[in-house]
Amino acid sequence: MSTTKYQSMTVDELFSVLQEAAIKAHEVYVAGDPIEKQHAWVDILTSAYEEIQTRGDNALQRYIPLLEAPHPAVRLSAALGAQDVALELAVPVLEDLSDGKYGGTIGVNAGMTLDGMRKRGLLPPENSGTRA
Repeated sequence: MSTTKYQSMTVDELFSVLQEAAIKAHEVYVAGDPIEKQHAWVDILTSAYEEIQTRGDNALQRYIPLLEAPHPAVRLSAALGAQDVALELAVPVLEDLSDGKYGGTIGVNAGMTLDGMRKRGLLPPENSGTRA
């Protein structure tokens, strides 16, 4: 899909694309599909995410219900997108996803995101004894 295609989508359509792409990207990675197929889904996911970011706080709020989505890849995408509007809700989801129980790259991505938040001072250091 072209950038223009994403710009013409409604917020509902963008979130539908984001959810489908998050699931498909995870599935093709776990299945060991060719890297080109993986990259294609990640590109779609990234394009939807980037367009949602341009739609303002009302659109970003739409990530919050997805923090409880059944699929861990959707929860990861939602937590990444919700950081700016609901950090306190996104962090527990990232912590849960980072323990490695979901396979694929979900745990690694969630853990790296938490590490980045700590480095930026958004969270206390991991060994501080306090949780965000």
